[in-house]
Amino acid sequence: VSMTDAQKVDAIFAEGATQYPLTVLVDGWGVVSSVPKGIYCPDMCEAAFDDGTNVELTATPESGWSFAGWDGACAGTTNPCVVPMTDAQKVGAFFTQNVTRHTLTVALAGSGKVSSAPDGIFCPDVCEADFDEGTFVELTASPRAGWWFSWQGACSGATNPCVVPMT
Repeated sequence: VSMTDAQKVDAIFAEGATQYPLTVLVDGWGVVSSVPKGIYCPDMCEAAFDDGTNVELTATPESGWSFAGWDGACAGTTNPCVVPMTDAQKVGAFFTQNVTRHTLTVALAGSGKVSSAPDGIFCPDVCEADFDEGTFVELTASPRAGWWFSWQGACSGATNPCVVPMT
């Protein structure tokens, strides 16, 4: 090519898609994933998505946990939820541990009262309550003046208060 030959150069410019960050924070034991791909969080994570994209987030609890709900751009409990990417977005996903509860029932014979710590039992009015597994419930007997008491069942003897492990 000689210096006299004409050379042509084309400069082509294309507009790029605007992207916004989607930040997800997970509280508890579970995973949040997205469609389109980009989010897979056991903790906190962030990914950029094109303007106008609807990102579907799905919360999946670990064994022994339940999905409790969203906050931020995904308020409520609908799962999955959809986040329209029109700006930077933040979402919180909350998981709660499943707790087994057991019922404690107090039967009174004679005259007196029984209360519990933690609260729940105040017998003769409320003689049955549910407590979380692993809780140690302290029962305190208050016999009426002139009466004595004795425990039977999960508590035995005259030890006051009596502690009942909820297993």
